[in-house]
Amino acid sequence: MSRIFILDEIIVKPGHAAAYLEAYARDYAPSAQRRGMRSEGRWRNPPVQDFEELPTTLYFMWSVEDVAGWWRMRLSRTDDGADERFEKLRWWQETEPMTLNRKRSFLSSLDAEP
Repeated sequence: MSRIFILDEIIVKPGHAAAYLEAYARDYAPSAQRRGMRSEGRWRNPPVQDFEELPTTLYFMWSVEDVAGWWRMRLSRTDDGADERFEKLRWWQETEPMTLNRKRSFLSSLDAEP
């Protein structure tokens, strides 16, 4: 089986990129790792710095081992057995005031297809 990649593209309002990155690293990334997601890279546009007058697009690439790992990530549970979807939803709702748009894509290699 081949890895499945998850690409998050988040357009952050002008002047909010640093705060968003801090919240993402503190609150989102640890829970994603607990769900079996592996960070593959992070990028920004415009490159290198933020501009107070321009939005910043942040790209976060994650991966899971295979289709079974994708389902484990999607149907994850908290330590007490509760459905983790509500925690994920709360994260996106809490950070929404800093963003203009967000998009998530799931990708697999064409080379891995039968």
